Amino acid sequence: EDFDASAADVAAARTLAAGLPPDDPLLLEIELGEARAVWRAARFAEAVPPLQEVIARARAAERPEPEIVASVMLAAALVDLRELEAAKKVFDRVIPMCEAEGDKFHLGAAYTNRGWLWSSSGDLVRCAEDLELVIQLAREIGQAALERMATYNLAEARLWHGSLDEALRLARRSEAVQRAHGEGAAHFDQMLIARILAARGDDAELAMMLTVLSRTPLSSADQILVDVLGCAARRAPTADWDLALLAVERELGDDVKLELAHLASRRGRLGDPHRAQAAERASAHPIWVRQISAFR
Repeated sequence: EDFDASAADVAAARTLAAGLPPDDPLLLEIELGEARAVWRAARFAEAVPPLQEVIARARAAERPEPEIVASVMLAAALVDLRELEAAKKVFDRVIPMCEAEGDKFHLGAAYTNRGWLWSSSGDLVRCAEDLELVIQLAREIGQAALERMATYNLAEARLWHGSLDEALRLARRSEAVQRAHGEGAAHFDQMLIARILAARGDDAELAMMLTVLSRTPLSSADQILVDVLGCAARRAPTADWDLALLAVERELGDDVKLELAHLASRRGRLGDPHRAQAAERASAHPIWVRQISAFR
């Protein structure tokens, strides 16, 4: 997961490959690596054209592996850009390709990203089905990173669906996989556990988890989230929630903004300006529109 080092290696490879003929197979791998670096930087609109070019060249050369890798990333980028029908077409092609090639790792990655498509469409049932498939595949091939990613995403989907007992079980499982295999940073799982504890109203355990997180270097976005959860843990007045939610507006995505506004509303601490804003946002959101009454 050292994306900076990976991007640096690709740049070095590009320099070393100077002078190779245009049809050298290595150049396709370098182009895939360059597109992946842009995708990993979450510059999804910028990543789409080079990924499409890699797919076209790989298909022409009858090289399924780079086509599969680029397609899995392209589909996810299209979901982020809200081009959901285009994303579905990519998934409909790449999933059978993975099965035909016996590529269970990228099959799991494709199902993981398709879960994001269903979530973005508001279909949490199909999202859960795909993520459960990923967990099964990951266990079959011994891929802890893939299992953890799917388990985390499924826990978050259950949180947004209101299935809090299952969400907490899954989030603890994700943390356990991380601790056993060292896949990624533990605080991501701990943050999710804290969010679920807040939604459940388990304030004593939430306070303990926030103490653990206070000893961890956090990004500014994560710190903003922790500040809101702190309002829940200490049962802060509405004025404190209002200040914390103002910071949320600056840095966090719509899903988490609505999750935290919903949390404040359930606690009776969502101020009128935030309530009106959340209701408007929820009305256009495929998941949270089902709980719009909480913001009115």
